[in-house]
Amino acid sequence: VLLMRMLLGIFKGLPDLNMEAAHKFADVVSKRDADNAWRTATEIASRTLCDLVAASVRNLDLASRGYSPEEGQILMRLNTLANTSRWIEVWEKNNELFARADTANLDRKQVMISALTAMENTARTGV
Repeated sequence: VLLMRMLLGIFKGLPDLNMEAAHKFADVVSKRDADNAWRTATEIASRTLCDLVAASVRNLDLASRGYSPEEGQILMRLNTLANTSRWIEVWEKNNELFARADTANLDRKQVMISALTAMENTARTGV
């Protein structure tokens, strides 16, 4: 729940990525012996983008996917900042990045910052 709140707080600020909040989130999930937090954070980041795309394509309310009204508003606002195909691209790239972080032993903090920055860039440019 804490990780979801932290991530939604970051999403709420997009297209302006709050780097302090992003670093705090990345610190929490990339600590030594924080494998469960890392897996949970990457699953949440992936799932929220997937749910955003699915809700947009199927014209669904995010409440049907388990989000509160406030959480749904935060995510659907992202959909107004970039088209669905761009969010799909970010979802794919971030998932690849998360997978490489585990297989290539990449710096998890940097990987999470990169994933959040990719979302910022998509939200900012919309293309």
